[in-house]
Amino acid sequence: MSLTVFWPDEPFPDIEEVRFCRSFCYSTSRSLCFELDSGIVWKTYPTKSSMASLLGEAFTEHLLIITDPEIILTSWAVKSLLECSEVTGSACGPVYNLTEYEKQQARLHAPYLNIETLKELSRENFKAHGRDHLSAELIDPSCIIYHEQLFKKINQRELVKTPIDFSKSNFVKTISPGSLVHRFGNYYGGERPDLVAMIPDKVKSILDVGCAMGGYGRGLKKERPRISLTGVEMNPVMAEKARAHYDQVIEGKIEDIDLRTKFELINCGDVIEHLYDPWKMLGELKKHLYKGGYLVLSVPNAGHWTIVRDLLRGRFEYVPVGITCITHIRWFTEESVTNALVEAGFDIDVLERQQLPPTRAGQEFIRSMTDSGYGDEKSLLTNEFIIRAVKK
Repeated sequence: MSLTVFWPDEPFPDIEEVRFCRSFCYSTSRSLCFELDSGIVWKTYPTKSSMASLLGEAFTEHLLIITDPEIILTSWAVKSLLECSEVTGSACGPVYNLTEYEKQQARLHAPYLNIETLKELSRENFKAHGRDHLSAELIDPSCIIYHEQLFKKINQRELVKTPIDFSKSNFVKTISPGSLVHRFGNYYGGERPDLVAMIPDKVKSILDVGCAMGGYGRGLKKERPRISLTGVEMNPVMAEKARAHYDQVIEGKIEDIDLRTKFELINCGDVIEHLYDPWKMLGELKKHLYKGGYLVLSVPNAGHWTIVRDLLRGRFEYVPVGITCITHIRWFTEESVTNALVEAGFDIDVLERQQLPPTRAGQEFIRSMTDSGYGDEKSLLTNEFIIRAVKK
């Protein structure tokens, strides 16, 4: 089967992680799909292109049109989409880790945290569902495969409309449950209920360091609207979005800001690993807490099994967001992060270990490491620490 993949070419926002994410998704998807067939044709297109213009550039039986530049395709996902389209003769969409379309929500036995585990689950998903397909009235427009014969069945005037979105057209539409596609989604707008849950009832003033697009504030204000909430964010694009959910947002790096007030709680959700000198900053943050004030942290664990396994194989792959995020500067285990807090003048009040279930291959790896005496099961299973500390 022949295939042309059309990938959107749109301006990058002024956010470092997003710029990397879009470049990463394109290059990774292309590399993974070439594992299936080096003859797949890849083309980029302006997002205001019409379907007619794309058809003029495609000389293959199938067109795979991507409208979301922050997704990752695997060879197994493409293989499943091709087979589904060939069998049904329809426009066909995959399943996703994140989507608003209920029928396209992936049902996985375990989450994945890097490209290797995505490939593992994508392969398992394909083998489990084969050529299965489901009918659907609507499908997510982010990734749809079409057979060229479909375009001969509709009014040609429809083909010149822009922007491209045939998810609601009169095409026959199906979903391929065997094709898993990863979407990064709005990572910087998450509400972080795990961190909001760490706020004691008596707290009335909070500083949120690295507030991103304000998800933490949005979630917190729903539950406790009277809390005084100040955010710090160095990216002006994200700071502007966060202002809708905070009483005040200070734009700049936390290291450069002259804070002249104190708070009852300081929140650092996945922050200190992005700082050049987090040890010094922990001491500085303590100065801006009242006596008995709280510091709440979430910190990824450098001892997680996915990192350990990759290192043993001589690999270390940066990703747009996650444990090996491209903007991480420092790395922590449970011992090193708790030592840093104690040395900065904090007592550990609560320490929770977030442990997502490992994949089947991950379970085997953890078992082999612990049975041989080289691995600590608790550490290998922990992907992130959620900590509440108290100023001494």
